[in-house]
Amino acid sequence: MSRKNAPTLSAKKGFKVPDTYVILFVMMVICAVLTYIIPAGQYNLIDGTSMVDPDSFHYVEQTPVTITQFLTSFSEGFRNGVSIIGFTLIVGGFVQCVTDTGALDKGIAALVNKTGPSKAFIMIPFLMIGLSVLGAFGIITNAVVAFIPIGVTLAKKMRVDPIFGIAVIYLACYGGYPSSPVCPFSTVVAQEIAGVEVFSGAWYRIICWFVVLTVTMIWIIRYGKKVQADPTRSIVYGEFTYGEEAEEGGFTTRDALIVADLIIGIVIYTIGVITLDWDTDMMNGVMMVVAVIATMIAGRTVDDLIASFVKGVKSMVYGVMVVCFAQAVSGLLQEGQVVHTIVHYLSIPLTYVPIVAAVLLMYLIQILISFPVSSASGQAYVLMPIMAPLADTVGITRQLSVLIYQFGEGYSNSIVPTSGVTMAMLAAGGVSYTKWLKFMVPLYLVQTLVTAVLILIAFFMGY
Repeated sequence: MSRKNAPTLSAKKGFKVPDTYVILFVMMVICAVLTYIIPAGQYNLIDGTSMVDPDSFHYVEQTPVTITQFLTSFSEGFRNGVSIIGFTLIVGGFVQCVTDTGALDKGIAALVNKTGPSKAFIMIPFLMIGLSVLGAFGIITNAVVAFIPIGVTLAKKMRVDPIFGIAVIYLACYGGYPSSPVCPFSTVVAQEIAGVEVFSGAWYRIICWFVVLTVTMIWIIRYGKKVQADPTRSIVYGEFTYGEEAEEGGFTTRDALIVADLIIGIVIYTIGVITLDWDTDMMNGVMMVVAVIATMIAGRTVDDLIASFVKGVKSMVYGVMVVCFAQAVSGLLQEGQVVHTIVHYLSIPLTYVPIVAAVLLMYLIQILISFPVSSASGQAYVLMPIMAPLADTVGITRQLSVLIYQFGEGYSNSIVPTSGVTMAMLAAGGVSYTKWLKFMVPLYLVQTLVTAVLILIAFFMGY
């Protein structure tokens, strides 16, 4: 959505939320200070694996972050996040090439016009369920960034704000991922580490997926209808224009071919992920081909292609710099060797509280660890070797410990600033992290309450 001609807002008195860069820099300072306060500790790795030995925790020599390490942490964050940064910049450029043909804009406008903006909400559940299934299979976890501009365009035509468009795409994908019975990056890894039969317990995870996704869809649609009826109720009111009309000329055959080009590219990538283990590098390659073909169909020149690509890359720069800050925050805790200490101390109370409290405490621990370790597989390798034996001690099944890990790691991705995907998708949608939190935190609290109830139901069933 364009920032031009946006409604002018009068200055508001009182506290102003700092820019995302400021918030993350403050977090960097706090994390650096914590490395002087929290004792350094470490678990040993089991020989030949990436898993920690749960009985091997020991204190090591304190290695607090030095001034030099702090000053270079941003650059280190860039190196650690180079994969998601490169993907975000490149795919952002190629998606812009497709967007600048005007075909997506006119196609979505034609679709919305057939039903009317208010009735277009009918198609949102179908779109979200489809994306959620792709997320459950791990097909569009990181690659969800590429779909964000489509969601924003849809929101624009429905006369809603970009937060709605981002939520429809991103939260749909991450609605299937946390309760997935088959995701190779989370469920399968965690079950293997916990010694649980892979793909077992799928029936309850599917129920959980349906429940949480339904709650999420209701929340998003309710927000969208509220903003559509009164744009001033938008969290980003005054920053964007709403309900822009499509380009003159309507949806043509040429436009249809460009949209088909994009859909075919997505289908090819999906098949590649399932059958050939393609990753985001191949998404970049597929989108490059899609962009070139779309440019040719639209009758645009090579110079137009390059100009659109550069424009798309520029639009992502703010967000990828946020990714660097986010990676720096996580990196400082790793440098100070305090992450394992935090895990160790958090796990100690589990054996001293009633079993129901222990179950909920395990969930809280998993959520807290998502801040310094946002990677799904990274959390699995650090936490599951500890939580699985603790589950035996506490008196719950290892299957339940895996479910707790999935919920704690998966849904928290939507709010933790150390999640590179979250920061990248906000860059793609043109929404600041602070504005996103204003929308997402209440929903996340509802999701957490719902999933906590689902965890307790699973416990009482002996799942």
